[in-house]
Parts: sequence; structure tokens; C-alpha cells
Amino acid sequence: MGIVAPARACTVSLGIPGNPPFSSIENGQVTGVVAEITVLALRNMGCRVQPRELPYARMYNWVHGGKLDVATAVRKTPERAALAHYSEPIISEYQLIMVPKDGLFPLRTLEDLAGMDIGGQLGFLYPQIQNGKVNLLRARNFEINVNRVARKRLDGAVIGSIAGPHIADRMVLSNRVAYLPRALDVVQLGTALSTQAFSQKMRTRFDAEIRSLMTGRLWGQILAT
Repeated sequence: MGIVAPARACTVSLGIPGNPPFSSIENGQVTGVVAEITVLALRNMGCRVQPRELPYARMYNWVHGGKLDVATAVRKTPERAALAHYSEPIISEYQLIMVPKDGLFPLRTLEDLAGMDIGGQLGFLYPQIQNGKVNLLRARNFEINVNRVARKRLDGAVIGSIAGPHIADRMVLSNRVAYLPRALDVVQLGTALSTQAFSQKMRTRFDAEIRSLMTGRLWGQILAT
């Protein structure tokens, strides 16, 4: 389900990181559960959006610095929360290790990953494996890592329990990858609002709009697409 916001009294720039099924642009429309509900909330606040595709690292930097008004499908940390207004979580997923189909192995402890080439994404934090023992190889998007895992160019890649199967299915690679059963972390995704574009009062209003939308009929429609 794609959402295109109508013209309103205010205009905000909206960062889209290309992270399906949470936030992406397809056929010129904003799509994904986090991005779509964000657009709806902003529209209810009387704003229209100007979406812009940005890699995660740049999107975080820009929303923290005020060059971007809104960033979608982002993860709140104490450090980031000091630089922008982060919304309440909109959706959560487990952080898993995707491996080649015939490359499953028991993951008893994180030490089992020592010496392996594990894919990650630029702009993401991986505190559990950023210890110097794992060869963390970052790519600009998840699709690159899924392709590398399927072709056995990586021992594995960190990916979400929702995003991973969704992306692999779209790439017609589901039958060439598998997932280790132990999760590394739980990731909560939401929206970040620039402190230069949004006051604390507007941030409170935004959170209220998100809560209201998540209890309504449209939220079910967004999740179903």
C-alpha cells in the first residue's frame, strides 16, 4: 500500500533509507509500514512530505544536524536521542544471522562467529559482534548482503527477522538462504524528527497521531501489504 500525502500548509523533507518492508520508495510512492504510518501522521498534523532516498548513515547525520526534517525506520539509542526527537517504537523485529542454505551451524555463543566474514549494513550498530573477533563487512544495502550470502561470498549476514525473508523472497533467493535460530538482539524501529523542524509539542502530537493510527483500520491494511 503506497501513501502519497496531499498538499498542506507545511512541507517536510522525509528520509527514506530503502529498507523494505519498513521504508522505501516504489514506483514513485512511499511504501513500508514505518514510512506509510509516518506520512499519515504528518498529514494529520497538516503537513505534506517531500520524500528523499538516502543511505542510513547520511540520513542519521542529516536528521541530527537539521538538514533533514524526518527520518524513517530508525533505531533510537541514548546518543541519538540527544540529537533528535525519536518517536515511540512503531515495529520490532529480531536481529538474526542469515547463512547459505547448506551453511547452518549451531550458534551457542557469539564466540562461534569468531573469524567469520559477516555482512552488515552501513549506518547500523552491531554492538554484540563489533568486538574485533568477527570480520564485519558492511554494505550499502541489505540486498547486497543477501546476494553475497546466497552465493557463499559471506559466511553470514546480520538481518532482521521480518526484513530478511521479505528481501530474499523478492530477490527469488529464499531457497538459497537460511537463518540461525538464535537472535542477536531485538530492534525497535520508529521515526526521528529534527529538533530544528519540530518542537517538543509537535513531537508529542506526532506520537499521539502514531498511537491513534496504530489502533485504527488503516494500520491493519498497512501491515497486510
